[in-house]
Amino acid sequence: MDAMKYHDLRDFLTLLEQQGELKRITLPVDPHLGNHGNR
Repeated sequence: MDAMKYHDLRDFLTLLEQQGELKRITLPVDPHLGNHGNR
């Protein structure tokens, strides 16, 4: 197994984004929308 090619979480997330494996949501998100698990 090769050593990790990134130094921290930020490097890892940047790599994922460059490879199309990470999508960033730039629109505001309602924290209460779909929150049906809390009873």
